[in-house]
Order: sequence, then structure tokens, then C-alpha cells
Amino acid sequence: MLRLTSGHLTAQALRVFASLGLPDILREGPKSAADLALATKSDATTLFRTLRFLATIDIVKRDENGEFSLTRLGRTLCKRPNPVIHDNTLLACSALHWTAIGNLLHAVKTGENAFRAIHGKAYFESLGENPEEAGIFNAAMNSASQIGIGAILAAYDFSAFRSVVDVAGGEGALLRGILARHKHVRGILFDATDAIEQQVPDEMVADRLTTIRGDFFSCVPPGADAYLLRRILHNWNDQEAITILRQCRGAMPRSSKLLIIELAAPQPGDSGFDWAFLDMLMMLINGGRERSLHEFEQILEAAGFSCPRVILTRSPYWILESAPA
Repeated sequence: MLRLTSGHLTAQALRVFASLGLPDILREGPKSAADLALATKSDATTLFRTLRFLATIDIVKRDENGEFSLTRLGRTLCKRPNPVIHDNTLLACSALHWTAIGNLLHAVKTGENAFRAIHGKAYFESLGENPEEAGIFNAAMNSASQIGIGAILAAYDFSAFRSVVDVAGGEGALLRGILARHKHVRGILFDATDAIEQQVPDEMVADRLTTIRGDFFSCVPPGADAYLLRRILHNWNDQEAITILRQCRGAMPRSSKLLIIELAAPQPGDSGFDWAFLDMLMMLINGGRERSLHEFEQILEAAGFSCPRVILTRSPYWILESAPA
């Protein structure tokens, strides 16, 4: 139990390990704490003691010469070849997340959003005022956006559409995958963040991809065959989610499809840890939530949509297909 209650120290040790770039340095081979301190401009003694602790949780191992090397688990924190664990570790331990998580007791006692209670403003508003934290958030979202794309494309037939709007799609990883696979489809990437202006041009789809900057609480580009909401609604409470859905509903022809892609609710026999963990995090940071199928049905009905068809994928995500009612 004391190990569980000391998890905050473990999380910060992992944050330091990732922040200093130590996983990628150690990919090249074993090194002493002194060499690592020199490479990262850190204090050798403090770094040694941190590495010694990380060795007890199988992140690094120390050999007979006193040098440290990566374990298989530690390699997941490397930025290469896939930065998703590295980037999301930095986000999970970032200053804005850390303060909100530490305010859980207040949230439980009052029902208030933990982040807003401390900072006096919403999380996304704070990101807009803090470029460093926004950079951490955007890196985590962009790397995580690659998860499940292949499974989503395999599970759902996008070929029936001629136009697709990716609502709050960031850099548009899924939309680009759709356009690359289906040459007749045109896409609109719609987002309010700077990420939409920082995307790397993709010659394969550039002539079929349009970017529009805007706020999905106010409007959504009209007239498309399909509208994607990938990992968007879980950021918002029910009333906010219904507002977003109503904006989509107002933009959609009756023949359009709405595709909600979210973390699938636990099935019988699942531990449910990941789903419940992210539900807690959404509650504390944004006031949002992960939703069961019944909860999705409720907000969709309130926004004027039909009961969704559920498509499971070979990934953590499911696709909920709905249409204007």
C-alpha cells in the first residue's frame, strides 16, 4: 500500500528520466552516472541516486562496473522510433496536470472541476497562455494520434464518402490516412489550435486536403458526407459535448454520417483500469469523461442524432456511427 501511495515520486522520477533525454542516450550503450550528468548538464550525485531508484522498478539496470543501461521497459521511454510513451509521460507529469491531480480531494468533496478550482480558468485556456505547457500537450496529442489508425481504417469503410471533415483533428493523422487510402475523397481539417498551421505538407494528399481554423462551439464546416470526432468528446462535460454535437448536426446534410472514435468502454472480464484512469484524468483536468454506450446514446439523442451503430476495432478504440435523426 505504501508503494501505491508513493506513486507520485515514481512518476516524477520517470518524468526527469524522459525530460533529460536519458533513454535515447542510453540506447547507445551503458554509461556511468557521471557521464550522463555531463551529457545532460545535471548534478552527478543527485542523478546517480535517481537512477539507482529507477533500477529498482526495472527502468534501468546497473552492471558490475557501476554503469547504467536500459531495460526493455525503459526503452519504451525513448523518443525513437515512436515517441508516444515519452511524450505522454511528460504530459502526465506536467505542471498543469500535476496541480489538478493533487486537487482530487477538493473535486470529490465539492464536485467542482479540480483544475479550474486551482487556476480559475479552463485547462485549454491555460494552455493558450503557456507556450511551454502547450508544446508538451501538442507533442503528446500528435504522437498519440498515430495509435489505432491502421485498425480504424481496417474496421470502417470510408470509401462511400466523397468529403470528410475532421473536427478538432489537430495535425489530421487519421484524415490523412483516409485520403491516402481513398483517392477520390476530399478532406477538411478543422481545428482551433496552432497545430493546424504547423502541419508538415503531405504531397500525396495536399491537393485534396483543406485546413480551416475555427471554434467547434460556434460552427463546423457544412455539407460534408462524414464528420469525424476522434478523442474529442471525452474532453468535455455532457452539456459541452451536446453543444459540439449540435454544431455538427447543424452542418450535416441528412445523408451524412457522424463518426465518434473514443476509447471503448470495458467489456465483461476486462479490468477497466485504462478506461477508469482516463475517466478520472478527464474529470480532474477538463471536467470531461469517458462514456459508456448508454451515455453516448443519451448525448446523441439530445443533440438530434440517431442511436449509434457500434464498430469495434483491433485497437483500444471503438467507432460509433450515427446520423441526423
